[in-house]
Amino acid sequence: MRNNQPITQHERTFPAEQRLISTTDTRGTITYCNDAFVDISGYSEAELLGAAHNTVRHPDVPPAVFEHMWTTLKTGQPWMGIVKNRCKNGDHYWVNAYVTPMLENRKVVGFESVRIKPTAEQIRRAEALYARINKGKSAIPSRDKWLPVLQDWLPFILVSQLSFLIGVWLNSHWGFALAAALSVPLGLLGLSWQQRGTKRLLRLAEQTTSDPLIAQMYTDSRGPQARLEMSILSQEARLKTCLTRLQDTAEHLTSQARQSNSLANASSTGLERQRVETEQVAAAINQMAATTQEVASHVNRAADATQQANELTRRGRDIAGETREAIQRLSTSVGETGLTVIRLAKDSDEIGGVVDVIKGIADQT
Repeated sequence: MRNNQPITQHERTFPAEQRLISTTDTRGTITYCNDAFVDISGYSEAELLGAAHNTVRHPDVPPAVFEHMWTTLKTGQPWMGIVKNRCKNGDHYWVNAYVTPMLENRKVVGFESVRIKPTAEQIRRAEALYARINKGKSAIPSRDKWLPVLQDWLPFILVSQLSFLIGVWLNSHWGFALAAALSVPLGLLGLSWQQRGTKRLLRLAEQTTSDPLIAQMYTDSRGPQARLEMSILSQEARLKTCLTRLQDTAEHLTSQARQSNSLANASSTGLERQRVETEQVAAAINQMAATTQEVASHVNRAADATQQANELTRRGRDIAGETREAIQRLSTSVGETGLTVIRLAKDSDEIGGVVDVIKGIADQT
């Protein structure tokens, strides 16, 4: 059995109108917990979800109590009891727990626990029961075992005593004989009448939580009376649990409705924003189309200019070719002119030589 430590023996309480709610799977793993349970336990919701429910078990509670609970729940019946739970820091809090199996297709799929604040008297009884069990004593005192039998036979004893007193009052042998003769049948008749009504009520009580062990936490009565009181308390707890479930479900539905409304408003806002953005995009597309047309016009003009530039380039290239050819022809002409000048210079030299010869001849003559 799990022994959670440390413990401080410092008690925490919670408002009487508050309900601590949790659900587990069939192995006792927590699948849901409400805010009230989270707050008083000292654990966070993340720490509780997926953890074993015995995380909050207090070592002062005898293992026999939890064994009784699980045995009852596995039969498909609800269980109720006064339980001392441990907080994360070692403090404790008392609860009046009502645990019911959750069924799907007539199969137990988990358990739901609804816990309310117990009375001081219920806590006192539970502490006394826990202390007795932890000391190794019987959970049910010996007197509680024979007291119900005495209560059943009490009417018979009273009738017998009454018959005896009648005989004394008559003060005769016939009076004693009559009293003796009447005492047994009258006693048995009273006993039968009393037991017949009690048995009918007890048959109804068998359909609810009426275990003698659990009864010690809720009432000082014993025997059939305790079982009947427990039957009433169990039905009351069952009704409160149903109302709590409805309230918890309603709160969840309200929360989901608010979330849905918030999402709807957000969606409406988003759609409006999307409409505006779509209009902006459409305007931008129209502007882009106009710009595209303008760009296309510019491109066409640029293409024409490019074509003209290409034509001018081609013409310039042709002119450059013609110029190069003219320069080459000019260069050739210049070369030929240079040769002619050289020949003329040579001819001039030759003519000068002839003149000198002629002049020499003239001087000689």
